[in-house]
Amino acid sequence: MKNQILKNIIFFIGFISLLSFSFVKDNFILWQENKKLKIQDFKAENKDTIKVNRQQFLGAISAIRIEYSSFQRNKNSVPDFSIKTYFDPNESWMLLKNDYVLQHEQIHFDLTELYARKMRKSVESLRQKNVTNISIYRKKIQHWNVMKEKASNQFDADNQDYYIKIGQKILFQKNPKQEAWKKKVDRELFQYSLFKNAD
Repeated sequence: MKNQILKNIIFFIGFISLLSFSFVKDNFILWQENKKLKIQDFKAENKDTIKVNRQQFLGAISAIRIEYSSFQRNKNSVPDFSIKTYFDPNESWMLLKNDYVLQHEQIHFDLTELYARKMRKSVESLRQKNVTNISIYRKKIQHWNVMKEKASNQFDADNQDYYIKIGQKILFQKNPKQEAWKKKVDRELFQYSLFKNAD
């Protein structure tokens, strides 16, 4: 009888986002236009997060970060910035391994790159105005990081899926909003293509 009881479980995909001014490990994956994430890239140990009482199902976690570094010859010179988007395989895991969940995580990665491009555009605009105060650049970068967090949270909120668990089997329907978000993010990435990473 237990195996025949249907339970609705809210599907939630986790997203860890960091804005960092630190070193990048060799195994991080740099965002690239023609290189998409693969299921094998999620290398952290899977965690069973099915909690029937709380009605939560955590299907995947992506550890995605924007790393930036700056160089300024002296306080009167215009600083140089490097801003890059990375995925950390060793902190990312996937419980439900399918193309739909993978696409969700790729959209998070792409969305983060979109905001890295907005950061690069702001930095370039300040450089064009010969702004030398490095704290102004950092405030602008932090502003876009806050906006990125809001966008990522909205993406997750718009894409909560309802799953049905029958025994050990999980059934679900795809949320049409995910494809709409993908198109939106792809369109904006194209709009900011002048500010893709030079490397």
